[in-house]
Amino acid sequence: MAILSSPFDLPAGRLLALDLGQARSGAAVCDAEGILATPLVVLRRHATRAEDYAEIAALVTREKAVGVVVGLPLASQGEEGSQARWVRRYAGRLAGALSVPVAFWDESYSSADADRLISEGGGRTPRDAAAAAVILQAFLEARRVDGRVVARFGIQGESMQDYVTELIRAVEEHGAWLATVPDALAAKRPAVGGWCVKEIIGHLIDSAANNHARFVRAQATDDLAFPGYDQEAWVAAQGYADADWLALVGFWRLYNLHLARVMAAVPDAVRMRPRANHTLDQIAWRPVARTETVTLDYLMADYVGHLKSHLHQIISRLDEPTSGV
Repeated sequence: MAILSSPFDLPAGRLLALDLGQARSGAAVCDAEGILATPLVVLRRHATRAEDYAEIAALVTREKAVGVVVGLPLASQGEEGSQARWVRRYAGRLAGALSVPVAFWDESYSSADADRLISEGGGRTPRDAAAAAVILQAFLEARRVDGRVVARFGIQGESMQDYVTELIRAVEEHGAWLATVPDALAAKRPAVGGWCVKEIIGHLIDSAANNHARFVRAQATDDLAFPGYDQEAWVAAQGYADADWLALVGFWRLYNLHLARVMAAVPDAVRMRPRANHTLDQIAWRPVARTETVTLDYLMADYVGHLKSHLHQIISRLDEPTSGV
């Protein structure tokens, strides 16, 4: 079958997860209710890919899985490197050999959790299978969170775009994690210079505020010609480095959940209307030449991509040596 554009489109039921590797791959499964992921087995590579695919297909059949989640290793800024491209190619061919749908899930944060799972198992759980279980558990929890948030915040529209569910998942997952980061650590300057973590979240709040206005105004105009803003000046003027960390994270989370509701409510005809007059060559995270036609859909998806790239930056930043505040 084909690879789904969104993992949230995977059917409910027992799922198989794969942590693909060049020499071996870890596999994990969840229960039919989609509550708990369990390490299953480590698969060794065969002489041919056809044999690999046949073994995985047999595993899907044996475990009565209704879908497959494949871990996608993304770089620190959310970009796809050579390993991610290899995984996409391998999974693309694998999907053709399976009778159930396949979807990707970001595995960037799975290593530490896999080590914890191995430790809890007394060191007996194979690392590759543990990593697959962590990937699957993260997806299961995100899918549950997504459903609860959509219901609680009344997020609805003619069609729920993938980037809206990605935004909800990103702020819910990272909001909980960011709240565990000590205030002093969030305020520390990186050794290489630049914004501290508090200021990165502050910048994301500024981005939400500016794009909130753009998304609403774009529904009443035929263009996407909006001014930019001095990002460094905005961050400095608001003193984010001295702000209360939990209050900052909480505001960032709630503002983006509101923004998800705003984005989901945009009528499809408005969202996909071609706009010839725009300034996305200046204001977009991934710029578009002024000679090209754009849509509000592109601008909203670009906003989510920008947010996720900074969340990856925060993860990398917290792993770096730091200097004093």
